[in-house]
Amino acid sequence: MKHAVLSLFTMWLSLSCSPKQLPTVFENTDTEIAVKLSHMTTQTEMTAIRDSLSKKSITFDFAGSEFFDDNHLRILKLKVIMANGAGGQTTADLMSLQHNYIGFRYREAGAPAFAIGKLEK
Repeated sequence: MKHAVLSLFTMWLSLSCSPKQLPTVFENTDTEIAVKLSHMTTQTEMTAIRDSLSKKSITFDFAGSEFFDDNHLRILKLKVIMANGAGGQTTADLMSLQHNYIGFRYREAGAPAFAIGKLEK
């Protein structure tokens, strides 16, 4: 019985520590913007998001972020400033990025209109 419990615990621990599949999400409409980043996000994707948001006068600054040699995000340092002045900043280490989406959401009619940090899937 002890071996069965230990085996189940070990299996649960290894599964909970495994990185989740969290592909980058970028939703950009006239009334809502959502950017969800993870360990799967690449520097190339972040540059494309920055370039797209700059057309709407939105600052998407990830200058302090670090990337692995394969271009994937390792440490996130993000600062966002919306055209209306709303904004904020957030940071995340690799462990957080492997298990959660980190980013920002803006909803023109939302309450709150702007949120940054850990986002639900």
